[in-house]
Amino acid sequence: MVSDDAGSSSIIVYNVINPITGKSVAPPPLRHSRRARIGFIYRFNDNGVNDHKKQQVSYRVMRIPEFKGKSTKFKVDIFSSDTGKWSKSVVLCPQGFWLGIFTFVGVSHNGLLFWWSLNEWLVGFDPYTSKCCRVFDKLVELEPSRVERLGACHGALRICQLLGYPYNFAHPKLRVWELKDYDKGGKWCLEHEVYFNQMVSKKSPWLTKYITNRILYVVVLAYLPYDRDIVYVKIQNKVVSCNMKRNLLEVACDIPLTHLFYNGCNVFNFVLPCWPTSIPSSPL
Repeated sequence: MVSDDAGSSSIIVYNVINPITGKSVAPPPLRHSRRARIGFIYRFNDNGVNDHKKQQVSYRVMRIPEFKGKSTKFKVDIFSSDTGKWSKSVVLCPQGFWLGIFTFVGVSHNGLLFWWSLNEWLVGFDPYTSKCCRVFDKLVELEPSRVERLGACHGALRICQLLGYPYNFAHPKLRVWELKDYDKGGKWCLEHEVYFNQMVSKKSPWLTKYITNRILYVVVLAYLPYDRDIVYVKIQNKVVSCNMKRNLLEVACDIPLTHLFYNGCNVFNFVLPCWPTSIPSSPL
């Protein structure tokens, strides 16, 4: 999902892009909404067909326009690939939903789109029915500060929190929780707790020196979907791989200097499909 202002501050155009083929689809433009939250989810409509290649993909784009404070009822925009149109719906959430500052992108998991609420609930919506379907209790151990990143790893939802500078001038540390027992009400378990000043970088000595400072600004970008020990963070306009088990940091790539990525809020995970393992031919 990418967006463009279409030459006017009152109109915004979204594009659904397939990074593998490079093809894109542009839903009809919408009225611009400042700091709207966006989520993307898809399903396969098999229509009784067992051949995966012949199954049709149906997807939804859900946009939550910004509203202030906690609300039990709010409006959303939903684009359906089946109709090619946007529709407006009112979502009811009895527990209350409060838009988080750093949780812009909805996370697709188990057929729902999840967002973290500022009242410390994890809320799941179904864009196919416009309903609030799942709410998971808040973490008792969660510090009264922002949640940096909601995501998924190894088929489980995760949240993380950065503590320390600039909040209380202590060495920054990263905590990662994972949601266990999804089908039994959910239970948050602490998976990692690491201090950045205890990490090293074998290939980038400047990075080892930089992270020993208390004045350190880090943004969590994403979890590595197939490795529970690795997250990607943003440090000094670079994407850095952070191995929380080995206390190892390595630069993955540079980030283009653009204001649209300045804080890493609008990050979608994209996982390349596994290619079949080639079988060597027989020498005979």
